[in-house]
Amino acid sequence: MKNSIIIRGLILATVSVFSCSKTEQTSSSEPQKISLSDSVTAKPQIQPDNQRAITEKIAHYIANDYLTPADLKSIGMNDRKFRYNTIDLNDEGKMEVFVSFSTPYFCGTGGCSMILLNDHLQPITKFTVIRPPIYVDSEMKNGWKILYLQDGDQWKALTYKNGKYPSNPSIVSQTSEKPSDKVIVIFPNNNAKDYTF
Repeated sequence: MKNSIIIRGLILATVSVFSCSKTEQTSSSEPQKISLSDSVTAKPQIQPDNQRAITEKIAHYIANDYLTPADLKSIGMNDRKFRYNTIDLNDEGKMEVFVSFSTPYFCGTGGCSMILLNDHLQPITKFTVIRPPIYVDSEMKNGWKILYLQDGDQWKALTYKNGKYPSNPSIVSQTSEKPSDKVIVIFPNNNAKDYTF
């Protein structure tokens, strides 16, 4: 009887530890839902199945496809960092991947470089200058969700057209529209976990 109580206790403790460690591993690459009206952050919506494999594939893409050998020679080890978030932008059940850079090699006065990749880690849009966070609206145009960026107290709406989003959001006209009340926010406060390549 005592042995069965001890075994049940061990099983319960093991399940509890496993659940906690799995939650910690996935939290950094998940977009968050936030209400624009009251700025309350809700629970993460996306949980990648294999974060380590995704991270390694993204690092490989950056080092071998996105950057040139000359770029890699110019980038110091402290600047070889990226962040990412996964989200389904076209409601096809496959995750697109936002890859963000925030180190000096990738940033200037107008913002930083960012890449949007499909689920096979092929580029959809290479953003030249962008400032997170990105607000992903539930409204769609051309089969893809509208992305919003805040520029001061104005909004810029990025719509998918001809196979991509605008690569330079700084030249997109401001709009009087704003995202719906509840949106998914990518890189809120730019505080996602850093990975290296």
